[in-house]
Amino acid sequence: MIAGITTLYSSVDDIDLYTGGLAESVTSGNIVGPTFSCLIGEHFAQVKYADRYFYELGNQAHSFTSGRISGIFFFNDSWLSINVLSILS
Repeated sequence: MIAGITTLYSSVDDIDLYTGGLAESVTSGNIVGPTFSCLIGEHFAQVKYADRYFYELGNQAHSFTSGRISGIFFFNDSWLSINVLSILS
């Protein structure tokens, strides 16, 4: 892929972000390279903190208490465990 890119572009500065991101080597444990990993992380952070109903955003009238969040996670983990055990048996 790199050879094809070098024939199409005369300078590294001419390579499109999307093309360059697709051409990057994937780092271990990821499915995208460092550029797309950074962009996806930045996007998620902006969406998360812009959403006033996101469950981790505290000090809002609708915010869950830490006890309530723990209860939700406990319930979901228990439900998942019960469903996985019923499938496996």
